[in-house]
Formats: sequence, structure tokens, C-alpha cells
Amino acid sequence: ARSSNFKAFREIFVTLAIYASLWVVAVSLVENGSWLFVPVCVFAAVIFMRIFLLFHDCLHANLFETKRANQICAFLLGLLFFVPSRYWTEEHLAHHATSQNLDRRGRGDVVMLTVEEYLALSPFNRLAYRLLRTMPGLFLVEMIGRWQILYRLPATGRSKEAAAGIIYTNIGLVVVQGSIILLAGWQNYLIVFGLIYLVGGCLGVWLFVSQHDFEESVWERNADWSLKKSPWAGSSFLDLP
Repeated sequence: ARSSNFKAFREIFVTLAIYASLWVVAVSLVENGSWLFVPVCVFAAVIFMRIFLLFHDCLHANLFETKRANQICAFLLGLLFFVPSRYWTEEHLAHHATSQNLDRRGRGDVVMLTVEEYLALSPFNRLAYRLLRTMPGLFLVEMIGRWQILYRLPATGRSKEAAAGIIYTNIGLVVVQGSIILLAGWQNYLIVFGLIYLVGGCLGVWLFVSQHDFEESVWERNADWSLKKSPWAGSSFLDLP
């Protein structure tokens, strides 16, 4: 019901401890030539997603009790998956403020066309749209194109603070990811993190897209759209064990 510094520190500590341990085990298995590193990396990818969920809660300033603590935590966690926290905060809050609004698409969401818009496309653009919305297409565009390339460019920030945040994130990535490479070795890093990023990225893309794009999801024009209604009528509920 409310933020708790104790619970926040506990969840972050336990999650990062498990993630780091899995990294050590995976690198050791790779060096020994054992293919058992694959299931270890798959498990690490699930923990990778868990880290992103904690990052997401920090963006909404509801993990720690103070806004500043949430901002610091979001910045540090973002360095583990190449995401500038300030930029992502602005885009994600804009996404919540416009979700399911057909007249305000394009901020923090995945491209979604109405049937009328789709039929108006050329055959080539229809094919491109369909390929984009496959898992390989979404991974290449979102996880590689956006997270790895666009998120490195300060010019993509829509505010001075977001642009500065991208620069600080790039500096932090050199320190954090560079340290991991030095400890693990660049070849082991590419193998282990590459698999974690692939599995975790596909899982994350699936979660994000399925949250809003499903058969019964409600999309409305701006005149009928409601900020209070859109989260309930336009979001899925995954009943997991």
C-alpha cells in the first residue's frame, strides 16, 4: 500500500545477488566448455526482467520512500540493460498519459495501426508492418535499434534533462559494463550477456506488447478517451501461477 525503504533494499539486494551469482556460474561453465550455461543464462534472463520491473517501479517513484532515492536507483539499475532512466521516465509517463488514445500514439509504445490505416498502406509497407510486429522484428527494432542505438544518442532526448541523462548513462555504461567485461572477458561477456539479453528482451517485448494489444483491448479517439478508464479497459491481466 505504500513505499518501504527496507523492502526496496531487500528486493534489490536479493535480486542483484542472484543475478551476479548466475553470471559467475554461467561464465565458469562457458570457460569449461559446458553447454549447461544455456539454462543458467535463461534463468538469469528471468532475473534480468525482475531487475527491469524494479527499475520500472523506481520510475514511478513508488519503490523507495523519496523521489530522489528512486531516481538514483533507476539510474544505477538502468546501467545493467543500457537504458537511460531520465529519458525512459519521460517517455514512459507520456505512454501512461496517452495509452489507448488513437489520436496520441507514438510515445513509449509499439506501433499499432487501425484496420483502416493498415489497408491504406502500400503492399511493401503492409509487409514491413507485419514483420515489425513479429518477435524477431520487435526484438531488432526495440531491443537493438532503440535500446542499443537510439538510447546512446543525446539528440533523441525530448528535453535537456533527458539528453543530459543519456550522456551520464553512456559514461556509466563505460564504467559498469566495462568492469563486467574486464572481469568476465569480452568473449564470455558476449556469449553470456548476449543470451541473457536475447531471452530477457524477447520476454520483455512480449509482456509489453501483450499488455495493451489484445483482442478485447479498448482503443478510443481523443474525444472519448479517459485517463481513468484507459488503464482498466486497455490493459491485460496475466493470470500466472
